[in-house]
Amino acid sequence: MLRAALAATLGLSCALLALVQCSSDAMATRFVPHKGIAFLSHSMARDIESRIFAIDPAPFLAEDLSRDALASNHLETAERIAIRMPPTSWRNELLMQIEDRRGHVQLASEFALAAPDPVAIATFATRLARQNPERGYAYLQSAIARIRSLGAHPDLLALQEWQSGVIAATASLGAKGHARTRWTELALACYERAARISPYSQTYLLAAGTQAWLNGQPTLSRRYFARALAIDPQSVNALAGLGVVAVALGHRAEAQNYLRRARAIDPSASFVRTLEHLVH
Repeated sequence: MLRAALAATLGLSCALLALVQCSSDAMATRFVPHKGIAFLSHSMARDIESRIFAIDPAPFLAEDLSRDALASNHLETAERIAIRMPPTSWRNELLMQIEDRRGHVQLASEFALAAPDPVAIATFATRLARQNPERGYAYLQSAIARIRSLGAHPDLLALQEWQSGVIAATASLGAKGHARTRWTELALACYERAARISPYSQTYLLAAGTQAWLNGQPTLSRRYFARALAIDPQSVNALAGLGVVAVALGHRAEAQNYLRRARAIDPSASFVRTLEHLVH
């Protein structure tokens, strides 16, 4: 009986050691693809990980198992495993993907904000804005505040301010009266903040210059277009923009000069055609 008990104990110990070894190999496969337990089938490897996870719910196993369940569209299983993970960005990204797969856009967007996941935030802001511009704009401004508090790179903040401006400018197209004025002012404010954060970006300077022109502020518009041209003397949009502003200010000869320079670079540019229409 003693021998049987020892044999059983030894057998159990060997089984546990095998599981630990497979666990170590499973961890290795996260960083070295097709190594470790590659000799096992995918289902067998996942079964081993699941058994280990039941004993010791290590975060790396939780992420692997949750992602695997998500890939198989087993959303309840993926969620049940993910919520046992520590409150990290990985956990929030997994929960975001799960809720997005379920079609819960609002909840998914909140997990993207908690992560935070800049790419997902931009996607959700656009989706929310299509349904309701106010929600999309407010969501993105909340994201900017959160990312700023975490010490994000200025380029990311500038990009999100620019996207906020795009949402506001788009919303203005379908608005009237005071609502339209509010959206156009918000758009300009966002573009200006983006240009202040990233002062050498053509995109943000041109956006601010164009929006200022649309808002009936030619002097401010000219300032932004001039800054864009100083950075890139071959910028067709900056030249055409300055020409459009010159027309608005009644400086026709100056406008024709800008048109001539812009045509020499790219006569098919849309802003050049706008200027041609205004000059002729």
